[in-house]
Order: sequence, then structure tokens, then C-alpha cells
Amino acid sequence: MSFTEQQLRAIRHTAGPALVLAGPGSGKTAVLTERIRYLVETGAVPPERILVITFTRAAAQEMEQRYRKKAEGAVRFGTFHSVSFSILREKYHYTANNIIRAEEQRRILTEQLSELSLPLSSDEEYLAGLLSEISRYKVWLSGIEAGREEKRCGLPFLTRRRETTGFSFEQLPQEEFLRLFHAYQRELHLRRYLDFDDLLSECRAALVSDPAFLSALRAQYPYLLVDEFQDLSPIQYELLRMLAAPHNNLFIVGDDDQSIYGFRGARPELMLGFPRDFPEAVRIMLSDNFRSRQEIVDYASRLIRKNRSRFEKRLCAAQGRGGEIHTYLLPDTRAEYGLLAAHIQEELAAGIPPEELGVLYRTHRQAAPLAVFLFGQGIPCCWREDGGNVFRHFIGRDLLAYLRLAAGEGSRAELLRILNRPYRGLSGEALRERGAGFPALLEYYAGRPEKERVIHTLLRELKELSELPSGAAICYIRKKIGYEDFLRDFCRERGQEAEPFWELLSELSDFAWQKPKLSDFLHFPEEYETLRQRIHGKERTEGVRLMSYHSAKGLEFRTVYLPDLVEGIAPYRKAKGEKALEEERRCFYVALTRARERLLIYTVKERNGKSCQISRFLREAAERVCAFPCRKWNAGVNSRNQSERIRGL
Repeated sequence: MSFTEQQLRAIRHTAGPALVLAGPGSGKTAVLTERIRYLVETGAVPPERILVITFTRAAAQEMEQRYRKKAEGAVRFGTFHSVSFSILREKYHYTANNIIRAEEQRRILTEQLSELSLPLSSDEEYLAGLLSEISRYKVWLSGIEAGREEKRCGLPFLTRRRETTGFSFEQLPQEEFLRLFHAYQRELHLRRYLDFDDLLSECRAALVSDPAFLSALRAQYPYLLVDEFQDLSPIQYELLRMLAAPHNNLFIVGDDDQSIYGFRGARPELMLGFPRDFPEAVRIMLSDNFRSRQEIVDYASRLIRKNRSRFEKRLCAAQGRGGEIHTYLLPDTRAEYGLLAAHIQEELAAGIPPEELGVLYRTHRQAAPLAVFLFGQGIPCCWREDGGNVFRHFIGRDLLAYLRLAAGEGSRAELLRILNRPYRGLSGEALRERGAGFPALLEYYAGRPEKERVIHTLLRELKELSELPSGAAICYIRKKIGYEDFLRDFCRERGQEAEPFWELLSELSDFAWQKPKLSDFLHFPEEYETLRQRIHGKERTEGVRLMSYHSAKGLEFRTVYLPDLVEGIAPYRKAKGEKALEEERRCFYVALTRARERLLIYTVKERNGKSCQISRFLREAAERVCAFPCRKWNAGVNSRNQSERIRGL
């Protein structure tokens, strides 16, 4: 394998710190593995003195496999968490049994919610959301502490007063969340459990409290190589600096333009500040992109230059020109899905393997309806990420209860479920008897005109629901019946953000227009579960890839399809402030740079009955302001000819 001059400079770097800026498709993994081989084979460093740290276990395994094909030696490969665990195992004799499993986490969390009399739900997504917020809070706390010149005693997160300014509490009000958090951590400590976030903080505490132990580790691994440096959190960076001192043989590789894990604590400013922390560091720029055509490189570069906090780069496509970028404006999601499916079918008909086609989306809630539609068009799909089954969420169950009652198929349990969603002041006592329904409700409130009016209004609304197609029925429940008002009250009482619930409602609406007949939609949840098992799974490898921008990082496809490029999705509606907007721009940059030959981008005028604005990112990336023609997609028209008529770029 031949290397460029820039790559060779990185490979032959020996001692001292080095910052390697590796743009998309620049061959950074090859450079890293070749540098390890170079250090070992030139005799500069014994292999057992080299520690290679990556961001994910899969990346560590891939790099180790690549190295083993070329060289031998006891080079250590691992992630920050695996390295931290090995340190704790050596220091405190921890075993794998000390790492808490997911089911045990949920059990302990449920126990603490009950003991503290906090809102408790059997809904899987509720517990998952709380655990995610606990993790996010730990990362946030560790970021505050990272860099402080203080010695820590005792357990992290338990005994000291904690700051909360700047953290966004989403699942519970601040006071309730902190009570739960400390109770949860205390229980982990009593049972001698650690979760993944604790691994890092405990490791830091062990190194700070025992200088001799830290010195021994430094002597064991005097040479450190770090991949995907832009994804480091402050505590990971602090651990790295502690291990690298005093010789600082620290070789870091990354791209600040691809730092997209802010929700996990990643801070691109750590990479931007590396030259300040290590003034003697050598800086090397890998500017050749061996993946994408020049048109795609230029398009993505125009976008990312809108960010202010970044290293300036000039990237060049080694493959030259010949790429395609097409942007389409469609009237609604139905037309968008139809056109996207037709474009995929054209590529498959031309002999392109489905695994060479990637459909990338910004949020998990976009995935399921699109996967169902593509599968219904006979397109083989591979969908590995699981955003949860919306029909198992309490919102999905509520809406299905309304629709079943409207169709005359509802049960007593379903009537009880929606009786006060929104609040109607009706008592469930009226429905105590098995099989009780509206007659029992009317009998219970006989002689109370105001309650009778409420019940008759609900009956009338259910009758009107029964006459509507599925999509309109869901809209009727949300707006006319007042289910959205119920959700607003629900969130206000619990101090939660309502935005995730609106996304669930949008996902249900995206399913509904695919099953317009009410009876079909009511049977769809069973079909959907079967379908999920067929196209979803971490072991599945065949079919067109459906994945989020984040999951696609590190991958590449001949053709990349990017649906739903509208404001509120890309950039995501929760991105507030310039810093968050820059991360959203980096997310889209990552998605764009997965494409080798073709980029097909879709935007819509309307989603679920609401007007949409074209994503600002499309205008930022284009050389000129584009006119986006709009025509209804007609599945009966030749797709290639129609594609030409609605092409925007």
C-alpha cells in the first residue's frame, strides 16, 4: 500500500506529542496501524509499551485485526472504558460481576422510584429515559470536575455538594431527579456495582489518590495512540493527560468537524485546545479524501465552513470529479417516501448491491415508518438501531385505545385508560365491574347533567372518529379531543419536556397514512412487531442500510439518501444556541461525507399536516440559492423520467 507524503509524515513520527487532523476518508485507520508497525519494526518502541485507545469496541477490534495481519507483538488495544476497567481490576480486584447489567439497573431504579414515591411507570421507554439522563448527568458532572486541581476522597457523585447550573433536567423536576440520582448511586455503592460512567470517574480517583500506581502505569505504557480524539469527554482527556505525562508521547488522530457526540460529553474544543496544552506538538493534516468525489467534498466543505469553532482545512478528492448531488422538494412525506423508494429501486435494478445504499436519518423516530414503507415496496432493508416500539409506549396505547373504542372493539381496560386523557372528571369507580362500559358510566352519573354531557360528548367524538381515515383520526384525537392538552399538563406536572412526545405522535401519524383504513391500522401493531423482527437486528447485514447520522460515522456507501431535510429535524429542534447548532451542522457533514458517488437529498413542504421550512443546511452547502421544483409523485410514472422533472440540483 502506498502512502501520501502527509500520511508518511504521520507514520514516521516517533517521540513527543502529535496532532493528526484526519478529514473524512483520509485513511486514518491505515495510518494508525502503520505507525504502530513502524514503531515496533524500527525498534523504537517495544510492542508491549504501546497502548492504543479507540472510541468503540468495534473500532478497537478492527484496528487490532488490521495490525495483526501486518505485524506481531503484544500491543494493547482498547477503549477508554475497557482500559479504565483493567486499571480498576488491577487496583481494586474488580471482576466483570461488578459491572451492573441493564436489567439490574432497571430493577434498582424501579425500587428507588417506589421508595421515594416518585412517578413510576412500567413503560420501558420511561425507565430508559431516566437511565439515559442519569448517565448524561454523570458525564456532565465529570466534565465540571475534569481539570480541577483537587484530590478526591470517597465515592464519586455521593458525598459532595454538586452544581446543577447549566444542566437540562428532562425526565423529572430537578429536585426529584437529584433525590433519585443520589439514591440510585448509593444503592450501586452498597452492592459494589459500577456502571460505565462510574468506570471513568473511579479510575480517575484511583490515579489521583495513588501517585506510585500512576507512575507504574506510565512506565508500562509510555507510548499512547488515540483514535477519534474529537469524541473525547473532559474526563477522558484528563485520564489521557495523566497517563501520558511526563514524556507526552501522545499521538492523537481525529477530525474536529466530525465531533457529534456532545450528548455523551464530547467536546471539540478539547481538540482545538490541544496545541495550547502541548505547545511542542507536531501538527499533520491528512487532506486527501480517498472516499468521495470532488463534488461531494466541495458540497460538504461549503457547509462545514459555516462553523466558527474549527481548524481550517482544504480537502481534495483523490478520486477526482464525477459525483452527483440531487436535491428534491416534495409536497409531503408520502411523496417523499415514494420518490426515495423509486430511486432505490432504480439502483437495485442497475445491479448495485443493496448494501452499497445507505438511507441516513437524523432522529430514531424517522426510521420505523420509512423502514415499513420501503419493506412494503419490496426493498430489502437492514435496520439495526432500535428506537423502541411506539405502539408499546403509553402514547401509542392511548391512541390505539381511542381508535378501538371508536371501532366498537374497545375493552373496559381501554375505556379506563382514556377516561381522563384529557381530564374529564370521570371516576373509574363507575367501571369496577368486569365488562362494564358506557352504559355503566351513564348509570353511575344518572341525574348529574354536567357529567352526562361529558359522557355524551365523548360518545359523539368516538362516533366521529369511526368515520375518519387513520391519519385524520389521530389528528382528531390530538386536536379536537384534546390529547395534546393532556400531554402538556402531564409534562408540566412532572417538569418534563414535551418534545419527545410530539415526535412519538409524528411517528404514529407517519404509520397512519400508510394504513388509511381504520381496521387495517388497528391490526398493524401485530404486523409491525413481526416486521421489526425480520428487518431489525444487530446481526443482520443484508439489505439497504437504514441508520442514523451518528451510527453511520465511519462507514461509507456508493449512494447516500438523506430524507426529511427540514428545520426542526436537521438542524434538530432541540439545538439551542450557536454551540448546539454547530454540532448539528457537524452531524449533517458526517452524513454527507458517507457518500462516495451520489447524494440524494429530500425535503418536504409538509409533514403530518404541518408546514415545513427547508433546512438552512441545504442553502449553506449549495453554491447558489436553489430553486426546488415541486410536483406530486405519481408511482405510475416512469421514475427516471419523473426524477428528471423534479430535480432541484
